[in-house]
Amino acid sequence: MARKGKAKATREQLEAEAGQQTADLSALSELVGNRWKLMWLNFLAGLARGVGFLLGASLVGALLLGLLATLFDKTAETLGFKDLTLKEAVRATVIKFEEIRHDVEDTQAELAAERAKQRAMSPEPKPDGNH
Repeated sequence: MARKGKAKATREQLEAEAGQQTADLSALSELVGNRWKLMWLNFLAGLARGVGFLLGASLVGALLLGLLATLFDKTAETLGFKDLTLKEAVRATVIKFEEIRHDVEDTQAELAAERAKQRAMSPEPKPDGNH
Protein backbone atom coordinates (compact mmCIF):
# COMPACT_ATOMS: atom_id res chain seq x y z
CA MET A 1 0.00 0.00 0.00
CA ALA A 2 1.46 3.34 -0.99
CA ARG A 3 1.86 5.99 1.64
CA LYS A 4 0.21 9.27 0.99
CA GLY A 5 2.33 11.96 2.48
CA LYS A 6 4.11 15.13 1.88
CA ALA A 7 6.64 15.06 -0.90
CA LYS A 8 10.20 15.60 0.23
CA ALA A 9 11.43 19.13 -0.11
CA THR A 10 14.25 19.71 -2.48
CA ARG A 11 17.51 21.24 -1.39
CA GLU A 12 16.67 24.56 -3.09
CA GLN A 13 13.35 24.74 -1.26
CA LEU A 14 15.03 24.06 2.08
CA GLU A 15 17.66 26.71 1.42
CA ALA A 16 15.01 29.23 0.39
CA GLU A 17 13.02 28.50 3.54
CA ALA A 18 16.14 28.80 5.71
CA GLY A 19 16.99 32.11 4.03
CA GLN A 20 13.48 33.41 4.70
CA GLN A 21 13.66 32.38 8.34
CA THR A 22 17.03 34.08 8.67
CA ALA A 23 15.64 37.28 7.16
CA ASP A 24 12.61 37.17 9.49
CA LEU A 25 14.84 36.63 12.52
CA SER A 26 17.11 39.49 11.44
CA ALA A 27 14.14 41.86 11.05
CA LEU A 28 12.77 40.81 14.43
CA SER A 29 16.08 41.34 16.20
CA GLU A 30 16.41 44.78 14.55
CA LEU A 31 12.90 45.71 15.73
CA VAL A 32 13.53 44.55 19.30
CA GLY A 33 16.89 46.34 19.34
CA ASN A 34 15.37 49.68 18.28
CA ARG A 35 13.00 50.74 21.08
CA TRP A 36 11.57 53.79 19.26
CA LYS A 37 10.80 51.82 16.13
CA LEU A 38 9.04 49.18 18.23
CA MET A 39 6.97 51.81 20.05
CA TRP A 40 6.07 53.56 16.79
CA LEU A 41 4.99 50.28 15.22
CA ASN A 42 2.85 49.42 18.26
CA PHE A 43 1.33 52.92 18.24
CA LEU A 44 0.34 52.57 14.59
CA ALA A 45 -1.07 49.11 15.23
CA GLY A 46 -3.16 50.43 18.15
CA LEU A 47 -4.34 53.35 16.05
CA ALA A 48 -5.45 51.01 13.28
CA ARG A 49 -7.30 48.82 15.79
CA GLY A 50 -9.03 51.86 17.28
CA VAL A 51 -10.15 53.17 13.91
CA GLY A 52 -11.37 49.71 12.92
CA PHE A 53 -13.32 49.39 16.17
CA LEU A 54 -14.87 52.84 15.70
CA LEU A 55 -15.95 52.10 12.13
CA GLY A 56 -17.28 48.67 13.04
CA ALA A 57 -19.21 49.94 16.07
CA SER A 58 -20.68 52.78 14.01
CA LEU A 59 -21.83 50.39 11.32
CA VAL A 60 -23.38 47.96 13.81
CA GLY A 61 -25.04 50.84 15.68
CA ALA A 62 -26.51 52.29 12.49
CA LEU A 63 -27.85 48.90 11.44
CA LEU A 64 -29.32 48.34 14.90
CA LEU A 65 -31.03 51.75 14.95
CA GLY A 66 -32.42 51.17 11.46
CA LEU A 67 -33.78 47.80 12.55
CA LEU A 68 -35.37 49.33 15.68
CA ALA A 69 -36.97 52.14 13.63
CA THR A 70 -38.45 49.61 11.22
CA LEU A 71 -39.66 47.47 14.13
CA PHE A 72 -41.26 50.53 15.76
CA ASP A 73 -43.06 51.47 12.53
CA LYS A 74 -44.35 47.93 11.99
CA THR A 75 -45.50 47.62 15.62
CA ALA A 76 -47.30 50.99 15.51
CA GLU A 77 -49.03 49.94 12.30
CA THR A 78 -50.05 46.61 13.84
CA LEU A 79 -51.51 48.40 16.87
CA GLY A 80 -53.65 50.58 14.62
CA PHE A 81 -51.58 53.76 14.41
CA LYS A 82 -51.32 53.82 10.64
CA ASP A 83 -50.03 57.40 10.42
CA LEU A 84 -47.49 57.13 13.26
CA THR A 85 -43.88 56.58 12.35
CA LEU A 86 -40.77 56.87 14.47
CA LYS A 87 -39.76 59.97 12.52
CA GLU A 88 -43.07 61.67 13.29
CA ALA A 89 -42.98 60.59 16.95
CA VAL A 90 -39.50 62.03 17.41
CA ARG A 91 -40.47 65.24 15.61
CA ALA A 92 -43.53 65.66 17.86
CA THR A 93 -41.44 65.02 20.97
CA VAL A 94 -38.84 67.59 19.94
CA ILE A 95 -41.56 70.18 19.29
CA LYS A 96 -43.10 69.47 22.71
CA PHE A 97 -39.72 69.82 24.45
CA GLU A 98 -39.13 73.14 22.64
CA GLU A 99 -42.52 74.39 23.86
CA ILE A 100 -41.66 73.37 27.43
CA ARG A 101 -38.26 75.06 27.17
CA HIS A 102 -39.89 78.30 26.01
CA ASP A 103 -42.40 78.08 28.87
CA VAL A 104 -39.58 77.61 31.38
CA GLU A 105 -37.65 80.57 29.94
CA ASP A 106 -40.77 82.76 30.10
CA THR A 107 -41.42 81.73 33.71
CA GLN A 108 -37.82 82.44 34.68
CA ALA A 109 -38.02 85.89 33.07
CA GLU A 110 -41.28 86.64 34.93
CA LEU A 111 -39.73 85.53 38.24
CA ALA A 112 -36.65 87.69 37.64
CA ALA A 113 -38.86 90.72 36.86
CA GLU A 114 -40.96 90.09 39.98
CA ARG A 115 -37.84 89.85 42.17
CA ALA A 116 -36.48 93.06 40.68
CA LYS A 117 -39.81 94.81 41.40
CA GLN A 118 -39.75 93.55 45.00
CA ARG A 119 -36.20 94.82 45.49
CA ALA A 120 -37.15 98.19 44.09
CA MET A 121 -40.16 98.48 46.44
CA SER A 122 -38.39 97.37 49.62
CA PRO A 123 -36.31 100.03 51.38
CA GLU A 124 -32.62 99.37 51.51
CA PRO A 125 -31.04 99.22 54.96
CA LYS A 126 -29.04 102.31 55.84
CA PRO A 127 -25.42 101.65 56.68
CA ASP A 128 -24.50 102.10 60.32
CA GLY A 129 -21.39 103.91 61.30
CA ASN A 130 -20.57 101.15 63.82
CA HIS A 131 -19.28 98.62 61.32
